[in-house]
This record gives sequence, structure tokens and C-alpha cells, in this order.
Amino acid sequence: MADLKLVTWTRDVYEPSDDSFLLVDALQARLERSDEDGGDGGGSDGDGSGWPRVALEIGCGSGYVITSLALMLKKQRGRRREEQQQHQQRLLLATDVSAPALASTAATLEAHGLRAGADVELVRADLAEPLLRGLRGYVDLLVFNPPYVPTPDDEVVAPVLPPAEGNGDGGGGLGIVAAAWAGGDRGRRVVDRLLPRLDELLSEEGEAFVVAVQENDPEGMISAVVGEEEGAVAVAEAPGCDDGVRRRRADDVNLQRGRRRAPLKGEVVLRRAADEEALCILRFYRAPADDDGGDGGGR
Repeated sequence: MADLKLVTWTRDVYEPSDDSFLLVDALQARLERSDEDGGDGGGSDGDGSGWPRVALEIGCGSGYVITSLALMLKKQRGRRREEQQQHQQRLLLATDVSAPALASTAATLEAHGLRAGADVELVRADLAEPLLRGLRGYVDLLVFNPPYVPTPDDEVVAPVLPPAEGNGDGGGGLGIVAAAWAGGDRGRRVVDRLLPRLDELLSEEGEAFVVAVQENDPEGMISAVVGEEEGAVAVAEAPGCDDGVRRRRADDVNLQRGRRRAPLKGEVVLRRAADEEALCILRFYRAPADDDGGDGGGR
């Protein structure tokens, strides 16, 4: 994983902390299980082509998590020389609304012998908005450490791309870095915009790892995603938009390659107390409709 001494951040960029470390621990455990499964990720295809083929981190900040993931995947692939010769190069992407964060991620990658644009594609974006159309149904691994601290809604930094130069605050007056922690009501204002998109983005072998704290109601977050399989999907609008939700049919986004994908399930895979926070990692994954939750076909 990434060496903290080589990670770059500034006053405008969220520095690696306990939540970052817990997320990387969860990813490491998942990749170790992938190794045990022979590299197919335990997905429905089981073709041994190497999981994940497409990985996306939303909100890369300092680059600690995406760099750790890239290094772990590089090490994993190095242990499979025959597979490395046969299988196409993986696609790793990372997004952030903050230009300073993307600059920090690029520096962190470079310090670890990786290259932005070659080993990891960096995209300046609000969540994954400009990538939704192209990545729909293709993301094998999605990683998100959202702003989860409960705050007044007016402290949530609006998802407007800030100026590329200077310390524009993007709204709220708290500075760019506030976008990394101010989560609004229940700490859910930002993550609730992504949860309805998981079914749309994830592939048949797709999994998402999301950081949460107890104040976010992790079990409620899982129920919100799993409940969307029953029909209409409610998509929370971004701060600053008109009140209300857009509704659409889950069936519209639950198809891939002409057949219905397995529904999403969810579980808590790691918990850790850190300072005054009760952190946890949520894992969302696809499982046959008759799956009872259990270990999600994997742990």
C-alpha cells in the first residue's frame, strides 16, 4: 500500500486518516480473497480474466487510497505472470471535484512510481457524473470515502467545479477541503446522491466499498440500496437544486448485455473505533436473487 511519507496533501486537500486506512484494509482483504479465488473475483463469469478490470475511486483527495489500490493490483498481477500476458490492461480511474486534490493525487502516484494518465486516469468531476454514460454496467470495483460528518446542510459544499487556481471555496465559505468532510443532514447529503447510481454503474461482478459512520445509519444505507431493486428509484438531488427527487424505473438501469443482472446486496465488512468516530466499511455486491445475504459469496 502507499507510503504515508510519499503522500502529498495541502491545506485544501483531505489528508489520509483513520477512515482512509480502514478503507485500504478492506480493499486489501478483498484482493487477497480474489487471489484465493484464482483471480476471477468470485463473480458470475468466473473466467479468470482478472478482477477488477475497471476500478473507480470517487473523491480521491490526496491519492492515498487509489495509489494503494494501484500498488496492490500491480503486486497481484505480478504474481500471475501467465495471466499478465493474456489479459488486457486494467482501467483505473479516480475523480475529484477539487483541482488541488487531483494535483495531490498525481504527485502521490508519481512518488510511488506510478503515472497519472497511464496507470490511473484522473478526472475532475462531481462524483462520477461525466463518466456515467461510458461506465454504465462496467465498473468492477467502486470506492468512495464520502463527506460523512453530520453538519448543517448549508455547510455542504455545492457540487460546482471550483476555480482551477486559488482557493475558491465552491460554496459554503468553508474552503475546498470542506467538501471532503461536511456531509449535511445525517452526513448523508453527498453519499445519498451516489447510492442510487450503484446499480447503474456496477458490472455483473461489481462491488462497491463505501465508508460510513454510525451517525449515517449504515444499515439504513444498505436498505436504501437493496430496496431500489423493487421498482422505482429515488435519486436525491444535489444541494442547491430544487427540493424533491427524480423517480425512474430500476428496470431501466438493471440490464446489461441483454439480460437482467443479479440484484444488489449489502453488508458491513469492517468496523473500527477511531477517536470519537465509529467507522465502518459497507460493501455492496451482486448475488443471485435467492441469496440470503450470508457472506455475500465471498468473505
